[in-house]
Amino acid sequence: MSYEYKKIKLGGKRKLVQPLTPLAVSLSGLNASQIAIPVPPTLDSAEQAAEYVELAWEALLRDVPFSEFRNDTKHPLVLAAVQELNRLQTFKGTKQNGRITPQTGFVA
Repeated sequence: MSYEYKKIKLGGKRKLVQPLTPLAVSLSGLNASQIAIPVPPTLDSAEQAAEYVELAWEALLRDVPFSEFRNDTKHPLVLAAVQELNRLQTFKGTKQNGRITPQTGFVA
């Protein structure tokens, strides 16, 4: 290890190990620096509000059996969630024919 790395002050007794690791490049597939991460919506945006509505419905539906998340369900909470999510124009969730369905409404 270079003498310059030994000058870096660290907390406690731990030593700096492999300081060049972040500079490593993968020779197969994508390098981590090539993967774009989209900018998240701002906190005061309609898109962020729609994401919160989805999270709130996920919390309300957490005890609903997975078998109820099908397009022919009669479960009132699932149907209410789908209806509300379809009213949100900025909701970017998975859709089928332009609509959220019980099967696609909560797919991450």
